[in-house]
Amino acid sequence: FNIIGENSFSEFIYHWIYSFHMSAFFFCAGFLFIPRLPYKKVGDIVYKRFMRLMIPYFFYSLTYLLLKTILGSFADHPLEENAFGLMLLGVSPSFGCWFLWVLFMISMIFTSMKHLNSIWLFVISIVLFFLSNTLDKTCIPGNIGGVLSGSLWFALGGLVGTYYDKVKQICHRPTFAVIGFCMLTLLQFVQSQNVILQCAISVAKTLGGILTIYGLACFLMERHTK
Repeated sequence: FNIIGENSFSEFIYHWIYSFHMSAFFFCAGFLFIPRLPYKKVGDIVYKRFMRLMIPYFFYSLTYLLLKTILGSFADHPLEENAFGLMLLGVSPSFGCWFLWVLFMISMIFTSMKHLNSIWLFVISIVLFFLSNTLDKTCIPGNIGGVLSGSLWFALGGLVGTYYDKVKQICHRPTFAVIGFCMLTLLQFVQSQNVILQCAISVAKTLGGILTIYGLACFLMERHTK
């Protein structure tokens, strides 16, 4: 069992983290965003989210676009055709900032439905997630697939945030960190060629990662208060 390289411990840790880290990020974003959504004006939400998310997105994307245009022959990832159009659809020349565009679009979707409660928002997000995993990927332009799939975790975070007083009475235990960690780790060794089963495994991994983070946070908070 090698430490580094192919089929190594470091590669295992890499896939372990990447199996849930962005979904957990969207969960946290929804946890903070959706419970306060009904009390804010749509115009204020759109303006603040645009300034916080899209201004950095366009700054880094256009900077990379300019640099890769000038120094394209030296770039590890040269510009694709219609790079500017792809950038507007969330495929940034700066690969690391794609999540800014996706988070902004998810925020706008849920802002447009702010009159619905968090339960209905979660039900709608399940439909969007199902579409993202059943539609032909070539039919989904840009990073819209990331918006559809990320909506599930954003809405789940909002649901937990809305009913957090009740949730923490059930789940406020470090034991959940152990359960989540075991589930997340064991599922790394489970593979399937079936699309539906593969999707279910992916969802279970993310839930395991969220439980791990939540349980660890509870443990650290309890240690701090003592």
